[in-house]
Amino acid sequence: MEYLGRSKLFKAIALTIASLVVFAGVAVVAPKVTKAETVEELQTQIQALLQQIAQLQSQLAALEGEEPSAPTPAGEGDLYCYDFTRNLTVGMSGDDVKALQEILIAEGTWTRPDIGATGYFGPITKASLAAFQDKYAAEILHPLGLTKGTGYFGPSTRSYISSQCTPAPPTPVAEGPEIENIVPEDGATDVEKDTDISFDVTDSDGVDLDSLEVTVNNEDVTEDCVTTEITDGYEVVCDVEEFEDGEDVDVSVYVEDEEGNSTEESWSFTVKEEEVTGISVSLADDTPASANIPSNASNVSFLKIKFSGKGTINSITITRVGAGATGDFNYVYLYDGDTKLSTGRSLNSSTHQARFTSLNLEVDGEKVITVTADLSGNGAGDVDAFQITSADDISADVEVSGEFPIRGNDMAITSVSAGGVAISKTGSVDNPKVGELDAKLSEFKLEASSTEDIQVERIALYQGGSVSRSDITNLELKVGGEVVATAEGINDQDQAVFVFDTPYEIEKGNSRIFEVYGDIGSGVKPGETIKFYLDETTDLKAVGQRYGYAVAVTNSFNSTTANHHSLEVQGGQITISFSGPASTEIAAGGKDVTLMELSISSQNDVEIKKVSTTVTVGGSGADADTNEYSDCKWVDADTGEALTSSWTIDATSDNNLFTDVWTIDAGSSRNLKFTCDIASTADSGETLTVAVNFAGSNYIKNLENNQWVSTSDIVPGSAITGNAMTISSPSLTLSTAGTPAAQTYVVGKTEAELVGVSLRAGNASDIKVTALRLNFATSSGSFDPSNDISKIALFDGSDQVSDWESVTNAATDYVTFDNLSITISAGQTKVLVAKADIQASASTGTVYAVIPTLNASNYSTYIS
Repeated sequence: MEYLGRSKLFKAIALTIASLVVFAGVAVVAPKVTKAETVEELQTQIQALLQQIAQLQSQLAALEGEEPSAPTPAGEGDLYCYDFTRNLTVGMSGDDVKALQEILIAEGTWTRPDIGATGYFGPITKASLAAFQDKYAAEILHPLGLTKGTGYFGPSTRSYISSQCTPAPPTPVAEGPEIENIVPEDGATDVEKDTDISFDVTDSDGVDLDSLEVTVNNEDVTEDCVTTEITDGYEVVCDVEEFEDGEDVDVSVYVEDEEGNSTEESWSFTVKEEEVTGISVSLADDTPASANIPSNASNVSFLKIKFSGKGTINSITITRVGAGATGDFNYVYLYDGDTKLSTGRSLNSSTHQARFTSLNLEVDGEKVITVTADLSGNGAGDVDAFQITSADDISADVEVSGEFPIRGNDMAITSVSAGGVAISKTGSVDNPKVGELDAKLSEFKLEASSTEDIQVERIALYQGGSVSRSDITNLELKVGGEVVATAEGINDQDQAVFVFDTPYEIEKGNSRIFEVYGDIGSGVKPGETIKFYLDETTDLKAVGQRYGYAVAVTNSFNSTTANHHSLEVQGGQITISFSGPASTEIAAGGKDVTLMELSISSQNDVEIKKVSTTVTVGGSGADADTNEYSDCKWVDADTGEALTSSWTIDATSDNNLFTDVWTIDAGSSRNLKFTCDIASTADSGETLTVAVNFAGSNYIKNLENNQWVSTSDIVPGSAITGNAMTISSPSLTLSTAGTPAAQTYVVGKTEAELVGVSLRAGNASDIKVTALRLNFATSSGSFDPSNDISKIALFDGSDQVSDWESVTNAATDYVTFDNLSITISAGQTKVLVAKADIQASASTGTVYAVIPTLNASNYSTYIS
């Protein structure tokens, strides 16, 4: 019966829909309406049919066990809160039309009670809406000057309906258990590290203890918690592991009641720092093992001491012990890492002790100090060690404890002599200027003896001049123009410590020249001095490659005036220092291309009133066609602010006197650059050279006395000429890379490396690669790239930089990688590797991938 009833119902729905289609067709297509059926009558019938469909769909839902939906009766839900977003009129349909119809039904103005809301706006809806508007004419019609409802659902009617919206009260949220009486409280900062975590959980519905979860710093500690029953709940106390000093602790609690309502609470606190009452001294785990040492080795580590706690150590006394003699050593030192804590100390011949005072060594946690020594070349066969004999050998502002003596391992002195290295002054160094960047500050030579090759690991140069520590920064140690080590500045011991990330090797019998470069602060006064030299032999650590110990140092680069470079900083009230760039290629078509860089510093507050700038166009066939070099100006290199107006060069030697005014504060400097736009038509091979002069008459005014700065107080007192920049077109050179090498792959191989493509950008500008094509060819076998390669992509190392592509079948099989976005910096090279998946059914043979402009024989890969 159900089947038959449902079948009849489907037929009824189908017939109704068919009728609706026919009526709709007549209403829309028929050019003329018959007398028997007007448009209004047809639309009325459509409304009736839609209602019939809705009723039939309800019956169908009932047969299928579903509850039919019904219009919301008035008073059940707020119909007026529907969000109407458009005006409505005859012929429109949708959920908003249906919502309007339900309002009209609820209001009693719906003219056809036998037809419910259909979602179609027809004559019934229009008439019903007009009646609704008449009902509320004072609110809807009268403000518009109307007396009769229109049946159009516009802004006035929408506004009235919206004003009648009364949102339903929020659904009550079931409350979970309460978590209170939290200890430690949220935000506490003075919590003892052995404190328990506790809180109360209460709920009148009963607490479900099985649901309780407690985490501390994301670790579940529920099993460490004990519960005690209280009124309406439980007290929970969690005995967790002891916290660390100063630790930040995050606690989270989750719990449910018997009704399933849950609560989650989180809070945080901080464990207070325990005041350390002393320093504990012990032997470091990595103290040097016993060894045989060349008799003249230097900077040998004998003992490592670990200090734990908090306090300040003022002095340490080291004692030599063992079957040796004080004459076995020249000097003993203390090091904190690579930093020497004080000058070397000689051993007292009676007490065998070396005492290091005025250390001011801060300990906060752990610190390891190394005891090193330079051997004298005597004492072959002796055995020596160093120790701290008792707590009395350490002076500190807190109590010192430990298991004394703290003794290093025995070191046996052999008759073998280690190699050597000699350090000496060499070359000449010009006096730097106030505020000069990358200024050359010293030069010296290292020469290895003929005994063994050496590797230089550390050089600490003492600065004995009058320039303050903070005014010498960004130090670099160079060999042949290459930076081999760096130092941020001068440390508290007045040393620039250069630690080599990669030890610098000098073969036995050979030498190398080292140059020191750095930045000089703008606050340096003219006449102040810079003097770099090697204060003690231990400050140079070069390890011999035959015996493995630091070699003996011969120091001829010492504090004696004749043995080091003594520089006097130059400068007047105004100091200008050229800082680059070096001669290079610049790109035709480039914007804001830098042609000169310099810094200008001043002792006083000054205004720069004039800057004389000359640009010389040189090179073969030099000219200065109109607008090839334009928008030339001086710019603050740090902020990008244009300091002068722009200028277009129109002669092969063109000068411009900029009269824009800008300032420099007393005791400071400004970094400048001169830039131009280079036209794409600029001739390749032309050169641009900039010269600038700040030392003209009435160029700079001292704002502190309102006087012009004398040219004699400007250093240099003449023009500064930069390096020649050569115009070049942007270029890209492609070649096959050395890797991957030709190799054999088994069929079915994925990501087989077929070819490496080397792309080198010219020096003129960065290059962006957007597409790359590779051709394929075979030299033996029947391997067919278009059939036997399933997909191929480009990789930069492990990063895929292209989409997977297919090989195109053509007279010459090829693949094009497009949609690339690969930038290659000027003068740099990038290697891309093409990796392919080989079909498991591939034929065997030799295939090579070729950049179209290269010879096919440059690369091959064999597939087997």
